[in-house]
Amino acid sequence: MKNLTSITDRLSDRKFLGLWVLFHFVIVSFFLASFLFSKDPLRIDADLFNMLPKQFSGESVEKADRKLSEVTSRNVFILSCNRDFDTAKEIAGKVYDELKDSRNFKSLTLYQDTEVLGQFETFLFNNRFNFIDEKNDDPSRMSQLALEKLYSPFTYSSLSYMDRDPFLLTEIEMENYLEALSSNGTSLGMKDNVLAREYNGLWYVMVRGLLSKEGSALASKKNGISEIYSVCSKYENDGQRFVYSGTTFHSHKSSNAATKEITIISTVSLAAVLVMLLLVFRTPVPIFLSLGSIGVSALTAFLLTISVFHRIHVLTLIFGTSLIGSCIDYSLHFFINWKANTSLKSGSEIRSYLFSGLVLSLISTEICFAILIFAPFELLKQMSVFSLSGIFSSFLSVICIYPLVPVPEHRKRRVRGMRFVKIPEWYNRKIAGRIAVTAMFVFAFVCLFKGYKFCRIENDLSRLYKMEGRVLEDQIESARVLNYAPRGWFILRGKTADGLIELEHEVVSDLRNQIDGISLFCTSDFLPSKKQQDKSKKIYEELLPLMGEQLEYIGEDSSMTQRINSEWKEKKDVYTVMEDFPEFIQSACANSWLGEIDGNWYSVVMPSFIPDGLDGKIFASNYGGDVFYVNKMADISHDMDVLTVMILKFFAVAYVLIFIVLRMFYRMKQSLKIISIPLLIILLVSSVFSIARIHLEFFSITGIILVFGLGLDYVIYMVEAQKRNDTTENKRLEPYAILLSFFTTAVSFGAISLSSFTPVHLMGLAILVGLATAYYSSFFYERD
Repeated sequence: MKNLTSITDRLSDRKFLGLWVLFHFVIVSFFLASFLFSKDPLRIDADLFNMLPKQFSGESVEKADRKLSEVTSRNVFILSCNRDFDTAKEIAGKVYDELKDSRNFKSLTLYQDTEVLGQFETFLFNNRFNFIDEKNDDPSRMSQLALEKLYSPFTYSSLSYMDRDPFLLTEIEMENYLEALSSNGTSLGMKDNVLAREYNGLWYVMVRGLLSKEGSALASKKNGISEIYSVCSKYENDGQRFVYSGTTFHSHKSSNAATKEITIISTVSLAAVLVMLLLVFRTPVPIFLSLGSIGVSALTAFLLTISVFHRIHVLTLIFGTSLIGSCIDYSLHFFINWKANTSLKSGSEIRSYLFSGLVLSLISTEICFAILIFAPFELLKQMSVFSLSGIFSSFLSVICIYPLVPVPEHRKRRVRGMRFVKIPEWYNRKIAGRIAVTAMFVFAFVCLFKGYKFCRIENDLSRLYKMEGRVLEDQIESARVLNYAPRGWFILRGKTADGLIELEHEVVSDLRNQIDGISLFCTSDFLPSKKQQDKSKKIYEELLPLMGEQLEYIGEDSSMTQRINSEWKEKKDVYTVMEDFPEFIQSACANSWLGEIDGNWYSVVMPSFIPDGLDGKIFASNYGGDVFYVNKMADISHDMDVLTVMILKFFAVAYVLIFIVLRMFYRMKQSLKIISIPLLIILLVSSVFSIARIHLEFFSITGIILVFGLGLDYVIYMVEAQKRNDTTENKRLEPYAILLSFFTTAVSFGAISLSSFTPVHLMGLAILVGLATAYYSSFFYERD
């Protein structure tokens, strides 16, 4: 400890100030470099699902899933609902007209554009040789089907190519494609040029949209979801209403709630700190400097985190409000001595007096936050970097800036509230400590015995986000109307694009054979493999001798057979690939055709449902490791179990590291006493969670690790105070500073424990209970 103190004695105030300037200059420079030279824009991330860990161990498959998520997370569906179809369609048209030119949308679809359909008809005609269904291998049946189509009162195509396509292959293929497009895995169908469905006496007309990057930036006030709500709200009257579907609506609600919580938590925490500082110090200097330190540390943490990750999640910002309590700790210990310790005559002396305790406190806290950087979970990494940089910035402010402030006059050096830490003469710390610690153990074991059913580690993703209000109602209604609420899907991998299509065709056929009534969306329903196209060409070749006769049947000139044969010879060796399709088909397949990633090709098969009797993972395992079943809820819950075990291992590492640090400064018995407190913290947190009928899970375990470092601060400060053997009135200053420190930290973490975001709530609750345990224990520590 003397070595630490000697460091402060050798360095001048000017050098300490230079250290503070250098650290913050490096952070700001790093931020400016990231801002100016980064390819990806720095942003605040409000996506609800980005707060969850990724579940794939394979890097390429993870990239495929990420690419899928980027598209699906920007899909929005607006259902115009009315008892009258024409009214529902008319209002949907008005909404479409107001939104279609907005920069918030990359695409918006309501009507089936006749010009686009004309282009699609031409495409199908030019590729008709490759799209014949292998089930239609009977020429006589195909001839009869063509005649039925010809004399039908309704056709999907213009029939303008009959003289070169007498079997009406273009019309048949047009029908198949439009039906596949209109269903899109849902129960909606084409009616009067829009997608619609009647359900329980109401008509639902769909407007589909894909948000642009600008529109999906939910942290911005002018995002696409806000615009949708603003436009649609004008028409919600006289029985007209809207149903919204898409994960972005959930993220939007979470983003708004997060913004409100950040404001409320920050305001409450700062107000509590401000009132406390006013009551205790009765001078503006500690208040302004403490609030300035909090502001600088929060800004430093924000700049470094967003520079490292190029984005910062709103949950990181909510958790970051706890810096208010953590950072004020250092300020309180300094200013209590600045205001009331008359034996210290300058800021430099106060720094030397507190330096060893502050450094040990910093090390124990930073070790626990630093260990989280190694978790394979970006949200935890962000929280770790945010807290590490913010706390270190606050520490530097205390040892570098505060000592420059002149101490008050001798007559003004006193603080209010010292009577709260006055110890009666009859008090025996050792006896009281034994009784208190025994009582805590008894309380813990009684609670654990009563709530033993909940005293286990269990992660359930469904409990981390609770839908409520209109978002919940819309989710239920849209799932019923669309009949599309997949709990899982399949990601497929192939070495070539054509190999992938073949694999997908096989998987889709097996799914349709095993699951009655299943509807699904997949690329192979649009693009046949080369093997299938070869079969189609063979069927077409069998039709060629019948062309002249078929032309006569439909009233066309049989001499066109020569041109038909010429076109066949020209294109018989040509295969259709995805890039040949019109833009609107490629856009429709964007959710299912992921393309080439790291040398392999990926696609997605999305069933409308997976029955309980079919295990998706077992089904996928039958295809040699190239099919992956994804069930976000189950997979992420399982991976969070794995991460929880990893966090417990981190706890063990942090435990050993901090014990090693303590042994560098204290004797073995002292170190063992200090390091035993985290075990008591674990017991008390577990008991409170069990009696509250809450399972311990990933985020609460993470909170225990963090309180491990934060809670030891109280004991370290108390030990350092006892080592001084001060018999004057000053011996009460450190306990008083610890009391105030606990109050501010408890307010901060108590506030985030009230968060509506379950992960933040559980972490905050675990830290609050742990801090209370550590603070209570610190007063019963008897130094040898």
